[in-house]
Amino acid sequence: MAVEPWWIVCPGSILEADAKIASKVLTEDERRIVDTLLDEGPQAAGFLPIPVVHSLLDRGLIYLDVPVVESDYVYVAPLDGFVMNRVLGDYFETLLYKIFVAIDDQTTVKEMAEMLHIDFYLVANAISVFCRLGFAKKRVTGMETARLHYSWAQVISVPNSPTQEDLVTSVSGDLGELSASLASPGGDDDDEEQAAQVNNYSAKETTPQPSSEAPSSASRTAFLFDSSLAAFLMMGNLSSSLKGHAVTLFEVGKLADEQMRDFLEQLECVNHFAEGEAQRYSEHAIALLDILRSLRKGREVDMLRGESLLSLDKQSRVRVLAKSYGIVVSMAPLSFDACTVPPSSLPFIGPPIPEACSPWMRLAIYLAAGSGPASVYLPRGTRLSKLPASVALSP
Repeated sequence: MAVEPWWIVCPGSILEADAKIASKVLTEDERRIVDTLLDEGPQAAGFLPIPVVHSLLDRGLIYLDVPVVESDYVYVAPLDGFVMNRVLGDYFETLLYKIFVAIDDQTTVKEMAEMLHIDFYLVANAISVFCRLGFAKKRVTGMETARLHYSWAQVISVPNSPTQEDLVTSVSGDLGELSASLASPGGDDDDEEQAAQVNNYSAKETTPQPSSEAPSSASRTAFLFDSSLAAFLMMGNLSSSLKGHAVTLFEVGKLADEQMRDFLEQLECVNHFAEGEAQRYSEHAIALLDILRSLRKGREVDMLRGESLLSLDKQSRVRVLAKSYGIVVSMAPLSFDACTVPPSSLPFIGPPIPEACSPWMRLAIYLAAGSGPASVYLPRGTRLSKLPASVALSP
């Protein structure tokens, strides 16, 4: 299990019998950490030896709390190897997917809860689960400048997320600075300083507000797509690394502009096919690349899956879109279920109503214009012994 330095290590339910057994089985470092947790309370994992934390976790003597506070900003990391077996009617799973599509690294957890009209503690618990599973990351954890225990030098990894460039308090990306900030193995002074830092951290997590010079998220463009696009990218033999983004597009229902650079690079590397079903997949990828390049010339672009927005009620949809975007542009053709932008909620380049995406709209246009290909609509299950005359005689 990958433990983050900002996670809180808490003592488990340690009985007297467990303590007697532990005194014989545990190492000196493990006993010292357990005693510290029992005497002083929960500690940030970054201030403790990470091998000891893993060992105590395996023994069931501690557990980890992943704290999420009102002022936290989070973003969704690419879902590598993610597989989800959805269970119909599961309330918490439905909640997770609602929050997935609403997560915005320019929106605090409190603002997200208010937009969705969901209790803050439910949203915080859901995001805590995302962080624990590695699906989401905090923009600022409060541990960026802390002196970590020296053992973290072997396991720490600084996220290579483009969102880090926009942090007010940036994560220390330079490994030299990181090594210099790690605490030495011993010393009473270090222990006292570490204890003070733990107390300050446990008392209150503070997250800097975004810089006033940072571009507003409402200036972004939302590119609306449907599940067929994600399926083309996922099923087509276009690029092995592209499938990870396709999973994110389908499961999360959103790909933020911060991840767009890597996504475009993967689209540029797709295999081009000249025939068969593979040609259709590659043509979709090429068209998507051209569209995103054009849209990103003027402003930042997020990709949104229409069916994921449908999991939100109408008013929540309006609030989420209005908070983050200045205009919505849809792919064409767009499936009926993906037409989820409420009329007049914000500038929208796409179908004015969901019915405009239906086959019936095509038939209405053919009829009104007195032109178009020969068309016949038949009930599902109808058996034909021969083609209808209007179709058989058409050129």
